Amino acid sequence: MVRNAERRTLLADAAVRVLAQQGSRGLTHRAIDTEAEVPRGTASNYFASRDEVIDAILLRIGERLQPDPDIHADLAQRPPGVELFTEYLRDIVHRLTDDRDAAIALFELRLEATRRPHVAEHSPPGGEQGFKPTSNSTRRWAYPASLQTSRFSTTPSTDCFSTSSLFPWMKLSTPTTW
Repeated sequence: MVRNAERRTLLADAAVRVLAQQGSRGLTHRAIDTEAEVPRGTASNYFASRDEVIDAILLRIGERLQPDPDIHADLAQRPPGVELFTEYLRDIVHRLTDDRDAAIALFELRLEATRRPHVAEHSPPGGEQGFKPTSNSTRRWAYPASLQTSRFSTTPSTDCFSTSSLFPWMKLSTPTTW
């Protein structure tokens, strides 16, 4: 296994761009090599299969979309309510608009998850169910600590289109009181 972490990150970032710009069908080892401007065959040395490429993309998107700990520490001190929800949502929108390729790649992966079991079952960092959230697993890993005891949906029917089920790294879901 190749161990150059910088090169692996470069390739994963290139894979995110390829997925966002060309879609799932365009995501090939050769396309990643071209986007990363590395010699042909480099991506396949780091990622032996498409599943390994998908794993690297998911991990890298998780790293790129991580919330700012300072912002979330401040928000965690505030009482639950519409204002807090609004601030979390504003943070999500900010992170997604700042990293357009990651946001588009996440949507592409959601589509791919409907056809490929590996993607559907993949567990993002901090989550047990990957792109198949359940109300219990979503609650454990999608809610900030300050919101875990708030009145939020516990039914999959209302959570299935929540922000956290679309973007597991976003750390938020939808209140039922709206």
